[in-house]
Amino acid sequence: MVPIYGVEKYIERFLHSAFGQTYHDIEYLFVDDCSKDHSMEIFHRILNEYPQRAGQVHVIKHDVNRGLAAARNTLLDHATGDYLMWSDPDDWLEKEAVEKCVRCVEQNDADFVRFGFFVHKSETEIIEKKLDADLISIIKSWSVLWDCFYRRDLSVRSGGRCQEGINFGEDKMILYPIALLMQKPVALKECLYHYNKMREDTSMTNSWNNSKMLRRLTAIHWYYHFFENKNEACQKVMTKRAVQTLFEILADSACLPDCAESYRKCRTQICQILSDTGIKVSKRRRCMLALRFRPLVKAFVNCTRGR
Repeated sequence: MVPIYGVEKYIERFLHSAFGQTYHDIEYLFVDDCSKDHSMEIFHRILNEYPQRAGQVHVIKHDVNRGLAAARNTLLDHATGDYLMWSDPDDWLEKEAVEKCVRCVEQNDADFVRFGFFVHKSETEIIEKKLDADLISIIKSWSVLWDCFYRRDLSVRSGGRCQEGINFGEDKMILYPIALLMQKPVALKECLYHYNKMREDTSMTNSWNNSKMLRRLTAIHWYYHFFENKNEACQKVMTKRAVQTLFEILADSACLPDCAESYRKCRTQICQILSDTGIKVSKRRRCMLALRFRPLVKAFVNCTRGR
């Protein structure tokens, strides 16, 4: 399941990896989110090279650009396969990815598979990530949808949906409800996916702004409340992870062009989140995070004092 918007530089590589899969019985779902570039033209050209896949491919077009969260919801609405697998079109897959996931499911009677992936930080720097598949590990590692292969009925029963307009970290709104329901997760310690961190528009200066920053804070707020009163161990891990991420965002706000205003807005919303959730930040935790974000020590301590 793949949302498409503004990926003309990358989509050809992805499509070859997707249509060239060794496993044959695949339903391909794409959302055309009104991309302004040539992504869809490239899509149709590459699809013509794989006539055996044509009948398996379904494209849903939005009337207007609605963002990544809405695209994910549209994909969920149209999926009919027994298992779901997500990809981003600026990344790419190993050609045996689907086949190996299916084999893992069959051999282990699994309802959820989490596989390894390569992180491409530069042309020469490539890191392998092989993570565990239990619920706590999924939260601790800030997991994503594209390293998972899971039964569609988990998604149906969980009712997990993205909050439209929250286009940063929105995938966890689908993933966390699923993870709570999984009965037999399996970690497949093989790298099957290539995560592309070399995209030109993923740098802080090119893609980060006040609006995205505030939407990410909203997502963090959602994550915390989701686990509230559901699973004590998960909530404890999420609290620690949320606090760290909140102040990573606070540090990021200082990198924006209008840093004073960005920082003020970010600080205000973080204080509101801490108040709403009742999260307590211990003195020891404040000191640890302050050391990490040394330029913001004074503001950080003031913001968290008494929380």
